[in-house]
Amino acid sequence: MKKLSACIFLFFSVVTTSAQSKEWLLENGDRVLGERVDGLLQGRVEYFWSAGDRFLGEFKDDLPHGYGSYFWVDGRVYVGNFEYGSRSGLGRLTWSNGDKYEGIFKENNMHGKGIFVWSDGSTYDGEFVQNKREGLGEMSWPSGRRYSGNFKEDVFNGGGHLIYSDGMIYKGSFRKNQRDGFGELIWPSGVRYVGQFKSDKRSGKAIMYWRDGTVYRGFFKDDEQDGFGIKRDGGGAIELQFWQEGKLGFSEKMEKNDRCTLEHLGRFWMFDSDDCINGLATGKGNAVSFSGTSLIVGGRFILGRLIEGEVIEYPYSDNSLLLKSDG
Repeated sequence: MKKLSACIFLFFSVVTTSAQSKEWLLENGDRVLGERVDGLLQGRVEYFWSAGDRFLGEFKDDLPHGYGSYFWVDGRVYVGNFEYGSRSGLGRLTWSNGDKYEGIFKENNMHGKGIFVWSDGSTYDGEFVQNKREGLGEMSWPSGRRYSGNFKEDVFNGGGHLIYSDGMIYKGSFRKNQRDGFGELIWPSGVRYVGQFKSDKRSGKAIMYWRDGTVYRGFFKDDEQDGFGIKRDGGGAIELQFWQEGKLGFSEKMEKNDRCTLEHLGRFWMFDSDDCINGLATGKGNAVSFSGTSLIVGGRFILGRLIEGEVIEYPYSDNSLLLKSDG
């Protein structure tokens, strides 16, 4: 629009017309239809650029202001409100390839609430900042994929809900279009993963649920079970497991043993050793809490007391604060 003002100034500096003139041809080849008041274009104006662009609408003080239409030579069309030379307010912008946006503009940018529809049928309904999707919005694709949640600089960022075209569902945190942070992944079969994600993969402490009632609490890395974990089957039987890059290293069945009782951190543990004395845990090994949510790795016990070893606390439920706080 600066170009428009410059052209009008140039014309007025070299051409003298009466106050009633309706049409002018500028030296640069541009053509203007309208009226001047005190030397400035006011009211309804049609402006033709020599390069092919065209504007039809309201002017105020030599600038588009109010409702109008702008046609680019490349096929783009804007119909809506202008404020002193820029697209501002409610409007609709279409491209020659079939893309279109309808919503709020500010200083020539998509800025505010709006709907963008791509030529392939993809749709975004939400907030924009400086021509980019930013804030809350909903995105849908022809494949059936759908996302609702937070955007930042045109990508998923923050909390969101993604439904994949195959029916898989993810609810949780995103960072730069990838699952990152705490979230829940649900397969169409009903299997669920609740835990940490990193760079779009299951990575960190988590709970895995199967349809037969089996529950696994443990660590994942790059989408695979990796590290120590505790498996409880549908019948309640508990196994201590160790995984490495998705391959089971060992599995040890854990049961209550009255010969090796162990109480630590206010809870009772399952432990087995040939060295237990007087019914008290004695010796070296691993222990699992009766609840199946805690693990002692590399423990050394003397008469029911933990002398050394690493205690790992797994989440008890989906809403465990421990699970959400782990990075």
